[in-house]
Amino acid sequence: CGGGIAAINSYLGLNYITPLIGDATQLLFEANAAGTNLGKGGGVCLVNSWATSWVWRCTFRSNTASRGGGVYFEGTTCFTLNSTFTNNRAGDAGGGAASYGATCLFSECDFSGNDCRDSGGGIFDRQGGLYVSSSKFRRNSATNSGGAISCLLSTSVWLYANGAPYYTAANGWPLLLEENSAGENFGGAISVQSCGNFLVQRAAVVSNTANFGDGIYCYQTASRFEQCAIAGHTSDYAFVLSSSTGTLMGCTVAGNNYAMYMSDALVVVSNSILWGNAHLFVTNNNCTIVAAHSDIQGGWVGPGNINADPRLYPNWHLMHDSPCIDAGAANPSPEYDADGDARTVGWDMGCDEFLDSDGDGLPNVVETGTGTNKSEIDMGTNPNNPHSDGDGVPDGEEWMADTDPNNASSFLGFIRIWRAPALTVRWTGGVNAERWVEWRGSLATGDWTSAVHETPPTLRTNEWIPPIGNPIFVRVRAQR
Repeated sequence: CGGGIAAINSYLGLNYITPLIGDATQLLFEANAAGTNLGKGGGVCLVNSWATSWVWRCTFRSNTASRGGGVYFEGTTCFTLNSTFTNNRAGDAGGGAASYGATCLFSECDFSGNDCRDSGGGIFDRQGGLYVSSSKFRRNSATNSGGAISCLLSTSVWLYANGAPYYTAANGWPLLLEENSAGENFGGAISVQSCGNFLVQRAAVVSNTANFGDGIYCYQTASRFEQCAIAGHTSDYAFVLSSSTGTLMGCTVAGNNYAMYMSDALVVVSNSILWGNAHLFVTNNNCTIVAAHSDIQGGWVGPGNINADPRLYPNWHLMHDSPCIDAGAANPSPEYDADGDARTVGWDMGCDEFLDSDGDGLPNVVETGTGTNKSEIDMGTNPNNPHSDGDGVPDGEEWMADTDPNNASSFLGFIRIWRAPALTVRWTGGVNAERWVEWRGSLATGDWTSAVHETPPTLRTNEWIPPIGNPIFVRVRAQR
């Protein structure tokens, strides 16, 4: 075992000292092999360590083994920090890492492109304790189960982003499971079977695929999700709960084909959003669903539940006019949201607590302060100045009109009125907002009559010839 290093009945410390030029890590394990016939640990094999071992700032790339293409841990305690696992392969389990009867922590690690023929494209754990903090799993694959993570008979499985860094527009979700796959069986992102307890906090589980359970598969396991976004699973179920219990607290489940499949299962939903899923719950045998203080499309019986468009940004954060703001219950939702913002009196539904320090209608999380409007989730505006470009129009109103709140020359309004050959008004604005030009005979009273209605994408500038006759007053407005 140990294509690169083997440590049996000893202690292992792999430590970063000084970074190599152009490389973020000091120690590189590349293209090592531990064989395919029960070979363990293509890069590193650690068995029965007599003290806690450390792997710090290492890169494991293109290593192969039967178990643990990158690393293999057995009967030990090991902390793996700030390390990268890329394109490692296992013939059996754990494309990136495999753990058997070990207690393992992976913190601020990156798993990408790892694969295995059985279970756990990123990490496989059996009969151990697995703790994953603020790590990213992207495009890992397993033939059987758990494209990113697979756990069997584990005493504890905790995935969390507990403390900085939290979500930001620049860095994304610190705990991310995206585009992983389990080709033939269960859990495109995560599979947990017959485990003691399973906790996921402040994670984004996005666009994974599997034959059964695109996102998460739980069998005979008590699972709990807090402040998570589960979205974009378009072929199968985002969740599968089989002979299990599940709790969703302060979560957003959106844009999936099926939100959840349940068989002999109990799920409790609180302070959460389930919206934009083609189908909600599919149940088999004895199932119980309890929901309270949640926004559930189509409605659900329970105290404090609502059925209204939650008005979400593409990063599953709340817009200023979301009906989910202050609609949750102060208990039992966690005290901090996915961004690390404190839950206040009148807690919000979903993974985000809306926070707008300058009252301009844009949440702090999209006001990144760079001065450059990159997208609607990275607007570059100043979170402490409601008029970032100094034009007197609140940044939120500019977003509503699809104009640039960092540029005073970008605005919604009339730019020219002329009389010959006919009275004509010209206006300008954005291109991705619905827009109306309306008129009435009195400035103070009367109903506004729609003259022009534009649906996006609109022209940046347009014109209208008002009717000839009595004086009229004209306005232009926009909405997204």
